[in-house]
Amino acid sequence: MAYTAYEVSSAGTTAMRFLESMQRQYTIAGTFTAASTPALSSVEAFLTNGSAEIAAMLASYGYSQSQTDVDVLTALERFNVYSAAELIEASRASAGGGFPQAEPLSRINYFAGWRTQLRNLLKTGGLEELGAGRTHMLTAGGISISDKEALEEDSDFEPYKFFHDEFQDPNTTETNEATQRAQ
Repeated sequence: MAYTAYEVSSAGTTAMRFLESMQRQYTIAGTFTAASTPALSSVEAFLTNGSAEIAAMLASYGYSQSQTDVDVLTALERFNVYSAAELIEASRASAGGGFPQAEPLSRINYFAGWRTQLRNLLKTGGLEELGAGRTHMLTAGGISISDKEALEEDSDFEPYKFFHDEFQDPNTTETNEATQRAQ
């Protein structure tokens, strides 16, 4: 098997077996082969594409692309399989797979929901709760003001535009630097 996928088993076959069990109607005797529609090479490409998309989503939320925790891999494997199943359904629908018109769209939509589910898991930190490792934490940028000891250390500081007494009422009797400059 020549594909890349998030899998619980180090043997590298659990995602394909999971996909074959979900998409049994497209297999030959329960297995994707060169003669099945879609062919094994296409299904392997679908799994690899899903893996790449998941890796990009993980990276965009600050997670490591390679995960080792079993719970995390179980969840990611499911998303990877759903991604491939979505592509299988789309390829069958576009090839006129003999479905009634509404069936392929409902199946595609069912499997397409994985992206939203994964994004929600990433946004809420649910994947981290399962044990996912992060490469970095996402921040709004810079060190917070409380971490800076002096105003001069604040790289976001904009120098003040106005100074105390700069625009003092000229009718006052006090003479100070601001009024002297005005005269």
